[in-house]
Amino acid sequence: MVEHKACVVIFLNGVYDSSRTAFYIDAIREAGQKVSVVAVDGALEFFDRLGILPDLIAGDLDSVSPETLARYSDVAKRQFPKDKDFTDGELAVRIAIGEGAGEIKLFGWEAAHGEVDHLFGNAFLLFLAQDLGEEYGTNDLTISLCSPGLEVQAVTDATLVLRGQVGDRLSVVPLTDRLEVKYRGCRFPLLAGSTVMSSFGETRTLRNEFCKTQVEVVIQGKALVIHSYTAR
Repeated sequence: MVEHKACVVIFLNGVYDSSRTAFYIDAIREAGQKVSVVAVDGALEFFDRLGILPDLIAGDLDSVSPETLARYSDVAKRQFPKDKDFTDGELAVRIAIGEGAGEIKLFGWEAAHGEVDHLFGNAFLLFLAQDLGEEYGTNDLTISLCSPGLEVQAVTDATLVLRGQVGDRLSVVPLTDRLEVKYRGCRFPLLAGSTVMSSFGETRTLRNEFCKTQVEVVIQGKALVIHSYTAR
């Protein structure tokens, strides 16, 4: 059972940067003893290459070889049928929230070639997780998509404080007809606290830049917030 407010890192069966394995290893270790590590289906092959044991293996397990699976026979498993209503990634998120996770980080969310449906599906899992968190009484649940140099969060009528380096890129993707965004510490707009209006499908809130190491973004509406790091 995962402690309430604990961090759960979920590794999906997606794309991983083989030249940045230290990034993934550090992500697992940074949370210390409070972290629960979930390998979703074929992501177990990535763990096998890293030589790291996950705490849980979840999914229908149709994308992992029997040989690899046999090497992790002692690891707890939540196996589901191949024919099901949800993706393995969504099931892993539901497991984490149901067991009291206060923070979830999704890795391997960038889909393989030809699987753009998974890419969008994984991104919108962020909003589903917010709704599920409210159902389970975890109203302050935080969830993000993580990869080397990139982090994506879902925001609905909230304020984000982001830390990074001058020159980091910040994009706010509007998902409602009317979106209000106020920036502090960004290149645009130059007047701190000015409100930028945007609508679903517009791109005016993409490709902003950090002018300070700490940026505040106040959002009225629903949006994806993408922080691209210059050095990570």
